[in-house]
Amino acid sequence: MHLLLKFLIVDWKVLHAHSPAEIVAVIAAITERAFWPGECVVEAGCYQGGSSVKLSLACQLFRCPLHIYDSFEGVPPMRPDELEGNTNFSGSYASPEDVLRRNLSRYGAASQCYIHKGWFSDTMKSLPYRTKVAFIDCDLARSTSDALSGIVPSLSEDGSVFSQDFHIPPVREFLRAETTWIRFGRGIPEIDYQVRNLVKISWPVDPQSAFGEDITGRLT
Repeated sequence: MHLLLKFLIVDWKVLHAHSPAEIVAVIAAITERAFWPGECVVEAGCYQGGSSVKLSLACQLFRCPLHIYDSFEGVPPMRPDELEGNTNFSGSYASPEDVLRRNLSRYGAASQCYIHKGWFSDTMKSLPYRTKVAFIDCDLARSTSDALSGIVPSLSEDGSVFSQDFHIPPVREFLRAETTWIRFGRGIPEIDYQVRNLVKISWPVDPQSAFGEDITGRLT
């Protein structure tokens, strides 16, 4: 209840583009698995930090880092082939980095967070840690692809990726395409609708992982 109250304060005080139920679904995934040393949560696209604050509080409870990626310049300029029949998101959701830092300090757990400024194509090429849960909210198929390029290779065997952009046709088509996933060599993932615009992307888990643990997180 204490955590829920903090979430309500964030919804009142911080401008955000998600629904409360969407972030609760992501946080539920954080609570489902044990975090091993070196595993973390990743957020790609943070706007003013409404979702970042909530995720940081959950990460504080489970003692895991939160890596936040954003250009702080909004959605990148859309190419002509991305504009046809679609909304022009260019520049949308731009917000200075210091707004994110201020909101994390006021309402969240700033000590859990690492902020990476820049376009995903530059900052997310290769992630030097294991990702347990990732939350992507970037509005473009191209940016989603850039984020996945770093996230999927770093994803733990029982990790999950969430996209908050499934209502956007080009993103939905991109996530449903087999060619999106072939490059990673993990097979085609399951895409499960969660709530509102959110889907969960995950792969079947081997009951016995290479780390000698079963899917409940117990050492065998």
